Amino acid sequence: MFGDGQNTGNIRQHTKVVDRRLIHGPPTHYGDGRVCEWWSGPIEGYVPPPGAWRVSGQPLADVCARVTNAFGDHALLAFDCRAAAAAGETGAAALEQGAFDAINQHGFAVLEHAVSATDCDLVVAEMRPFINATPHGLHGLGGARRTGALVARSPASHKLIAHPTVLRLAERILGEQRLRGDAVRINGKCGKGAKGFRYPWQLHLTQIIDIGPGGGTDAMPHGLRMHRANGMWLHDFQTTSIDPQLEVMWALTDFTAQNGATHVVLGSHRETPRGGTASHREPTVQAAMPKGSALIWRCKTNQAPRPVQSRPPASTRNWR
Repeated sequence: MFGDGQNTGNIRQHTKVVDRRLIHGPPTHYGDGRVCEWWSGPIEGYVPPPGAWRVSGQPLADVCARVTNAFGDHALLAFDCRAAAAAGETGAAALEQGAFDAINQHGFAVLEHAVSATDCDLVVAEMRPFINATPHGLHGLGGARRTGALVARSPASHKLIAHPTVLRLAERILGEQRLRGDAVRINGKCGKGAKGFRYPWQLHLTQIIDIGPGGGTDAMPHGLRMHRANGMWLHDFQTTSIDPQLEVMWALTDFTAQNGATHVVLGSHRETPRGGTASHREPTVQAAMPKGSALIWRCKTNQAPRPVQSRPPASTRNWR
């Protein structure tokens, strides 16, 4: 999913705390002097500190927002892809582990500066003719345009779609079902996936989204209020121990609170019963992130686009 805000802004009972510690894995030492270390396996209810994941002693993650809701204490964590890339394989491993842990604990993670601003501009430029040909308000989405088939229409989008960290997370979450409470079940065998025992997965949908001024307000209502992505499946996966889908939203322009950054309900994958509406009444945080970043979340969490009240300057239009 790619975000745009053309004409807009942005094209988005307490869990019991058993222990307030993280399980710290041993650091990995490399021959060139680099050291990679991270905290993994967060205990339920704990919000990892910004320095929980480090490369060569430097924090790899920062806290965008914190919230306490019916599902516990949660944080929206942003991981610095540029710092990870500078550390080579060390950084790639820490980036993947940190993002996985954040999704496992909080339901969401942000990969900051995963691609360049030039990459984002190329996607928008290649899709521009198709976006301009798409009318606003189709399918009950007032003030919004959604244009698909990016793989065929935008060669530049391939770099985002096939981003190495996104693909590795998809393999762990979809193929191997490694999130807490999930399992692979094949031929009577049940457990976490491994070589020869995992599910196949594939790209399901690509689209670029433009929510214009007033989109989502009472004047231009649309059906996508607070929702889970699981709703597109005929089978009800909410009560099963499987995550059938992983969502990725790319910020092709800066996502800010002012231009309508996506709202998320951290920890809403823990709602009981799954698929309920109690999380609709919980506080949300906005996934503000710089251009070239990606918001990743499991499909059992709740998120919603924020209504855009006015037309921003051309330099702050939001595409996703």
